[in-house]
Amino acid sequence: MPRIDLKTLARELLAEPAPAAATLRVQAWAGDKGYTEISGAEVIFAPVREVVFIDGVPAREVYLEPTGGRFCFRLDLLRSGNVLVTRFVAVPDVDEVEFGALRQVDPTSFAYTDEAVTAWEMVRAAALAAREGMVTSGRVVDGELLLTRIDGSEFSAGIVRGPKGDTGATGAKGDAGLTGAKGDTGFQGPKGDTGAQGVQGLQGSQGVQGAKGDTGAKGDVGAIGAKGESVTVTLIPDASWPPAADSNPLHIYVRMLA
Repeated sequence: MPRIDLKTLARELLAEPAPAAATLRVQAWAGDKGYTEISGAEVIFAPVREVVFIDGVPAREVYLEPTGGRFCFRLDLLRSGNVLVTRFVAVPDVDEVEFGALRQVDPTSFAYTDEAVTAWEMVRAAALAAREGMVTSGRVVDGELLLTRIDGSEFSAGIVRGPKGDTGATGAKGDAGLTGAKGDTGFQGPKGDTGAQGVQGLQGSQGVQGAKGDTGAKGDVGAIGAKGESVTVTLIPDASWPPAADSNPLHIYVRMLA
């Protein structure tokens, strides 16, 4: 995957020395939105990556996938939250390319829109030529350094292991590194299992008394009762109360209050 050299980014985009602080936002692009790929039943959305510049120096390296005419990359240079410049570029299939060698393209057709010479084609040709003798790995055997070329051939670079030296002094503690850019939001996790049923709650307080109901319908007339025995009721004025001692005990006496 090509490494993009961003050291001259500010001069390429702004035609002035690098700003004290800026952010480069990078996203694979197609048409008027971020590029997406369909893999089986999955839809893969292109992430948005950001590179922070401090004193014109990028905080980390950037590696971008070769576009191959399938999409392009949208590059936004921001400072203080404002977009200063936007470019749509294609990325060649080389090991490394300078930012200034990236050719601008139409974001829909991906056709070149600049009149520049194909700078990356020269870069790619030089890179391929250099790869002919490129060393891909090495190993030390009995003090001898053996290197392996990209074509699989191996050659000796001589004896590289000398006598063991004295232990060096402890170096000074380095400065704290810059805070890295915020990572992409992860996928939502699966739904968890249903929890156990909770304990039964306390019995609630007694509710308020309900409103008085409507008067019921009038009942049927009852049957005529049996004829009762006659009783004599005698009214006695309050002043003559109580009844005389020889009053008839079978009478009912009622006191009349004044």
